[in-house]
Amino acid sequence: MELKDWSALRKLTSLIFTLTLLIMTENISEGDLMQWQNSSTGNFVESLKRINGSFEKYHEFGHVDIDTRRRILSIFSERFQESSVIRQQILHFLRILARDRQNLDHLLSSSLVQDVLNVALLAEQSFEFDWEAFIQAEMCLINILFNSNLARNEFNDIASNLLLNRIRILSETPRISFMQREIPITVEDVAISTESKILEFPVKNLNNEQIDLVTSYDLRIAFVASAQSKDLQLRWLKNGCEVFLKVLERSLCFPERLRRNLQWKNFVEHTNWALKVLFNIFCYSWDDSVQSNAKQCMVLCSRIITIKNIDPSLEQSAVDVIAVLPLSFELLTPKLQHIEQKGTNIIHDGRDMTFADAVLHALERRLEAESSERNELLGTFLTVLIRLSSQVKEARRYLRLLVIPPLHATDVERRPDDGAELRNRMIRLMMSISNTQDLAAEFIFILCKKSVNRFVKYCGFGHAAGLLANRGILNALNTSKHQSDSEASETEDYKAVETQVNPVTGYIEPAGENPFTGMTEEQKEYEVHRLMNDINKLMNQGLITPGRVGKDGQLEPVKHVLELVKDDDAEPDKSDSEDGVGS
Repeated sequence: MELKDWSALRKLTSLIFTLTLLIMTENISEGDLMQWQNSSTGNFVESLKRINGSFEKYHEFGHVDIDTRRRILSIFSERFQESSVIRQQILHFLRILARDRQNLDHLLSSSLVQDVLNVALLAEQSFEFDWEAFIQAEMCLINILFNSNLARNEFNDIASNLLLNRIRILSETPRISFMQREIPITVEDVAISTESKILEFPVKNLNNEQIDLVTSYDLRIAFVASAQSKDLQLRWLKNGCEVFLKVLERSLCFPERLRRNLQWKNFVEHTNWALKVLFNIFCYSWDDSVQSNAKQCMVLCSRIITIKNIDPSLEQSAVDVIAVLPLSFELLTPKLQHIEQKGTNIIHDGRDMTFADAVLHALERRLEAESSERNELLGTFLTVLIRLSSQVKEARRYLRLLVIPPLHATDVERRPDDGAELRNRMIRLMMSISNTQDLAAEFIFILCKKSVNRFVKYCGFGHAAGLLANRGILNALNTSKHQSDSEASETEDYKAVETQVNPVTGYIEPAGENPFTGMTEEQKEYEVHRLMNDINKLMNQGLITPGRVGKDGQLEPVKHVLELVKDDDAEPDKSDSEDGVGS
């Protein structure tokens, strides 16, 4: 099947899906609206329950027009106060339609959003607690806060403070494991302020499963609310992030639960949402007064990352948070005295490299997947490693030994991007079409102590050219190499074959037949002139723009093909040719 046939098939499949959706999705008729407005509680609930069941598995509701939405809003606003069972079905309906951002605000009003907050016990005036309606309100809030500006505007100081208080109380609720069951807790067991509005939340009436569910939804509400409100981010930065740090502290009391284990799925989920909220708080806002909390956050996240067999989602979220914290990374690689060194820690040059090692191996595990989609998520791992290598020289030396160890003769028998070693994978990432390719190049360049010659030696000029051109240091290729006693990058067997390495490709190319073999000097000259004429023709047609390295180290276009060889008549210095790939 040809490519155009596949394209036509995809379009047809999409059209069939759309038509099927319209046919299978029950629409809200005029009769339904009339019944909702005038019927008894039982009939209204049954009719709405039928519609909810029909809509439940869909995520787009463009067939519900604006006029219908406005009439539904009017009916819901009138009937919301009648009973808990009506509120439950209305909230269920709003939760489903709030999956689709299109025309959502026509289904909401300030008063209706406040009613949702009331049922969720996130307002001063709340409805009598009903578990089913409460859970529907929680799920509804997640969707409307994500997709509705109106809902986000109504999520005021009172709602956010009550949410923080409830998360704090639920996270501090002790649940002691006994025969794989946890003992329920009463409100008296928790130390809380008697003035707190959270006293209205009946935690003493809930079992552990319900408490875990509420905690999960509350953390998701906090994440959605903080993701799109700069005002909330700043408020929680100054007064609120402690709540989420407490969630991390509690999680780290049970590190075995944070490993890959389906038994503690809820526990992992709570920790992950808390990390995501902290990312929102620290990524978009900063104030010098919160340095203490930021340092605590960095330490807690580093402890999560260094847990053996940690859940990958937690590992990713913890690295994301550390990447946005504007703090010194020396905190993550503390200097240790001899008496402080423990057998479980990784020590290098008198510093604890446990964190650096954990981040690098987390990156390596993800690179092994060779997935372009996963590569897009590697940016924060590389950012952390770059900052660590830039700020802590001992960390740079340690990471260099793992990523680009001294070359052996066998390493240059193949292309730098060919192989399963970490260096090979990193260079493949440099050449990938992703938002991480520049970060990968920057990381290796820093490990090379920003030595152009050493960078070219490990990567090959073809792979290194992009970073060198962007930095304007292409003219540094012929600088003399500097021998570093502490960071020798050559082995004896590599030195024996160094002159055979092609600096452009970075490896020893197999011997091939010389294309000029058998040609006379006149024939060679003829081929050179023909090549120059072809290049000049392509330049005149605007198809190519050759360039050369300018005095500032940047690439500059040439106007004539002869400019490409303008400065190449002089005999190159022998030391440059020997040292062109550096150490």
